[in-house]
Amino acid sequence: MLEADEAFTEFFDSLVGDQLITSTYVLTEVVRRIIKADHPNRFVGPGGERHSELAIYIITEWIENNSIKVICPPEEVFNAAKTVFARNRGVGCDLVDVLSFVIVLGLQQNRIVSPDHHFRSLGLACYPSTVSQF
Repeated sequence: MLEADEAFTEFFDSLVGDQLITSTYVLTEVVRRIIKADHPNRFVGPGGERHSELAIYIITEWIENNSIKVICPPEEVFNAAKTVFARNRGVGCDLVDVLSFVIVLGLQQNRIVSPDHHFRSLGLACYPSTVSQF
């Protein structure tokens, strides 16, 4: 297991009383990256799952085991994200990142679970803080 993977596992295991939320956009991007990985061992699940099997594990068991609520952002969120994306084009965020940022702000939060530290330049705290960007 990679050091970053261990940090995230420990972080998820340590959560008590927080509700984690992700969007259909984020899950779509996760599945796309897993399926189209440039190396067969880039993404490997805890039971050795790869490619489609790993994607299925993530969107079913992993989501459930970590009590993550999945939301489908409405059109208003997407429209707000387009504006934020254009305004912050030099930060290094892609559209999925900006959608996540808009959702976090809409929930009146200032923290996000992500190794992508460009969220800090948008004013969010990234967790777990022990993970360096890869």
